[in-house]
Amino acid sequence: MENGQITEKFLRLLMESDNRIYAFILSLVPNRTDADDIMQETIIVMWRKFREFSASGDAPENEFTAWGIVIARNKVFEYRKQGKKFHTTFNEGLLEVLERETGPTLSDIDLRIEYLQKCVNRLSGSDRQLLYLRYQKNQTLKEIAGNVSRSLQSVNRTLVRIQTLLLRCVSRSMAEDAAR
Repeated sequence: MENGQITEKFLRLLMESDNRIYAFILSLVPNRTDADDIMQETIIVMWRKFREFSASGDAPENEFTAWGIVIARNKVFEYRKQGKKFHTTFNEGLLEVLERETGPTLSDIDLRIEYLQKCVNRLSGSDRQLLYLRYQKNQTLKEIAGNVSRSLQSVNRTLVRIQTLLLRCVSRSMAEDAAR
């Protein structure tokens, strides 16, 4: 296989699985900045070792994802051992338990994301605005309260209510899908 074909295949597989790999990292690393760093390091390793991976045959996307998750897991452990920016103190045993418990969830992450998008679209405009400020603009609750002229406590209660609604909506949608 030529270099251009290898690059193309790698990018195609990465684009199909990067959300799952990143979700796995986020399940172990609560800080997005740390997770972004780990994802970048994971992709670098995956690229460097892709020839070895692809030499094993025409591996399907789910094998590529599983391979990427193994690399990501190792990067999380390395990151933790280096003491970089971790705001929590997980030990390796706890990380392994979290990985085992999140495995089934990661397998249907695309479906969950699809349902979440539909559930968000059902929210009122003001609720979507709060979600946008919090999760896309990464504003603090205090910043949001100032932007929407509400108290900090009111913004916090509203976000908790929205999160609960979304969790229930996604769970209900998943259950309905499983019943079909």
